[in-house]
Amino acid sequence: MGLMSSSTLYIFDCLSGKLRASQGDLVSIGKSRDNTVRADMDADIAGSFSRKRNFYTFFPQRSIGAYTVNGTEQTASSELLPNKLYLFTAAMGCFICWYGDEDNMPNFSSYNLQAWYLYDKPNKAWHGPYAFRQLATASASLPKDCLATFEGLDRSAFYLKNLLPIISSRYPIAAASKKQKPAEANLPPIPPEAAVRQACEAVGCDVPDTAATRPMRSAHRHEPPSAAQSAPSAEQPARDIDPEHGELLCPVCWQRFTLADIMNIASHPDLRGDSLLGEDAMQRFWATSFNDKGQALDAKGVPCTDFACPHCRRRLPAFFLKLRQRIFSIVGAPSSGKSYYLAALLQQLEQSLPREYGLTFRDADPTCNAIINDMRKRLFSASSPEEAYLTKTDLEGTLYETLPRHGRMTRLPKPFIYTISGIGSDESPTGLVFYDNAGEHFEPGRNSEDSPGAQHVAVADGLCFLFDPTVNPDFRRMLKDVNDPQLQNACRAIDQQSTILTEMEVRIKTLLNLAPQERIRTPFAFIIGKCDTWQHLLEGGPLLPASENGRILQHNIDANSEHLRRFLFGLHPSICTTVEAISSDVRYFAASAFGTPPVEFTDTDNSTKRIGPDPAHLSPIHICDPTLWLLSRLEPTLIPSL
Repeated sequence: MGLMSSSTLYIFDCLSGKLRASQGDLVSIGKSRDNTVRADMDADIAGSFSRKRNFYTFFPQRSIGAYTVNGTEQTASSELLPNKLYLFTAAMGCFICWYGDEDNMPNFSSYNLQAWYLYDKPNKAWHGPYAFRQLATASASLPKDCLATFEGLDRSAFYLKNLLPIISSRYPIAAASKKQKPAEANLPPIPPEAAVRQACEAVGCDVPDTAATRPMRSAHRHEPPSAAQSAPSAEQPARDIDPEHGELLCPVCWQRFTLADIMNIASHPDLRGDSLLGEDAMQRFWATSFNDKGQALDAKGVPCTDFACPHCRRRLPAFFLKLRQRIFSIVGAPSSGKSYYLAALLQQLEQSLPREYGLTFRDADPTCNAIINDMRKRLFSASSPEEAYLTKTDLEGTLYETLPRHGRMTRLPKPFIYTISGIGSDESPTGLVFYDNAGEHFEPGRNSEDSPGAQHVAVADGLCFLFDPTVNPDFRRMLKDVNDPQLQNACRAIDQQSTILTEMEVRIKTLLNLAPQERIRTPFAFIIGKCDTWQHLLEGGPLLPASENGRILQHNIDANSEHLRRFLFGLHPSICTTVEAISSDVRYFAASAFGTPPVEFTDTDNSTKRIGPDPAHLSPIHICDPTLWLLSRLEPTLIPSL
């Protein structure tokens, strides 16, 4: 069958879960510093897919050596025919490739990398589910030629022997414990018999009869325990969990863990008092007993629905295991307007995403988001500047909570989590994680283990820096004739923005162990805020629209970015050079949370003069552009671009 020239090549990374789509004639995959082949990197090329007529050819670089395609070892190029699935293992990485007609495209959104299964061909038995890092331990007593697949990957499987070098390289602790007796997970969902039959036929192994799966299924069932058979209490032995490895990332303490390490939170009211969180917290425990629904049972036999991070023990957001998490870090100096910016951004996203992109924007955790939602209500429902005024984010305020981290109690910012998904779509939503950090967290000397509140910049999927031009001396000189109380206020703080930006660079590179000259590939939006005050200074006309008809206009964003960079470079060149030393993917934006200058008013409680927004004239400018650009980089299927 002929193939349309617009057919898309999809590359799914089985380690990170990232899906890459390209219609190019030459598509490269890259290699990270730990020698892992990554489907989403173009630097340090590991191999390239070249299209000619109706098929692709994969050309490996010498640095990856031998690789496998559908279990067969290769050393030279390999041809990929249309509408067929290809499973690759290469240089400590594994990924899936497919291209062809949309009608035959695999359902990549159904892939669940948190549930791997092993098939023992000689004994016709399935084992699982496991986290990827557990496969080495789980296979200790299984034949070397057993197969490995994960939930959603129908009719295909990897040979476990090809995955073991990847596991031992990425998870040396798991590999070292391979000689231990494997422990099966509780209540594994056995693959449907039809799917088992298809998978076995596809990889050429014997099909087990239905009776072969029944003993294994019943062996994993647990009846609800009696009081004497209840699950252990919170005083379980501590586990040694590697915070640097695992398929899950805590949005609170930013440490990693596996699905098997996740903790449950007790439900029975008598089980109050956790050994680390204190007497007011419900007990955290690792479940050993479950009901028929697969829910963990606490020490009183009550089903538990909440999970906790095994490191900081904080309750994880609802649907945490179902979301593809995207962390957005917004950095700025103290009093730069981050709280106003974030409140206005969330308000505008809720309105614009359904109307312009056909996407839902929903609150994923109303309890944890209550603080920022209250800010939104105050800002957009107020009738006076006093009601709309938001107090400065304090280092020890309600936006932070005290939790254990690396053996000590620390103050960590609360995450605000929302989801976006297609209206009426059956695909899993994408979670957007934001923080409202106190600007002092980014000041030099603040980055201690006792106060690691801004370390999310090192794990962020997208970075934003909110630059306040009203405190910058160069901007203020150009705006001396502008009637804005922010400029006239005599008690302005010293401009520390260049220092904070440099500190941000040092912090990211230190946490990621990068050399000074190295740059991250994380997209970085540099936002020159309060543009209603200064945009008249721009030469060459107004900025171009960033989106149109539900698509990002990438050419306009690039043109605007170059326009703003020239303007900023003429005033403060070191800002631009520092930004571009952090990331290789930088764009400059102008935005205003208010859309109009704020007003000065007197607080009726203590007669203090303050500056705040006039709610009668609120009209944010370009507030969503940076976030939409970041999403177009990270989730192109949700936010497409031209």
